[in-house]
Amino acid sequence: MESLLQACRTIREDSRTACFEVSGLYLTEPVEGVEGDCFVNCAVLIDWLGSSADLLELCRECERQAGSALEKHHRARTLDADLLFFQGESVRTEGLTLPHPAMSGRRFVLEPLSDIAPEVVPTGLDQSIAGLLARCPEGGRVELLLAAEDVACLL
Repeated sequence: MESLLQACRTIREDSRTACFEVSGLYLTEPVEGVEGDCFVNCAVLIDWLGSSADLLELCRECERQAGSALEKHHRARTLDADLLFFQGESVRTEGLTLPHPAMSGRRFVLEPLSDIAPEVVPTGLDQSIAGLLARCPEGGRVELLLAAEDVACLL
């Protein structure tokens, strides 16, 4: 959990972050064939003054600082920081696809995101986060560990 909180601090304190909001922390079971124990997930909503590529690089730097290796696909990692959407942009490059192609079917993504952005309709999608969550299939336990206001106090 400390790696996740440190990544949130790093993003919040970056000079390109103009506004920062964090969701609660959620305990989630592994899904989609991922090996390992339960995970702790959260989402952040920020006003970012740089490009989506700059933000992705900051996410990768947070992962490196936490000791995560990108090549561990479908395995537990110390930190996995994904860029889910970037308002006004649809991107499809080798290193980045926006909106995230699996976002709308992942309850462990949508639950935390709905804490902070339920009415947001990401560019390239046709429903709000709340709408996506309402039609998202069940899949693994997603349990609130710590409310958003308590997480904010830890940052």
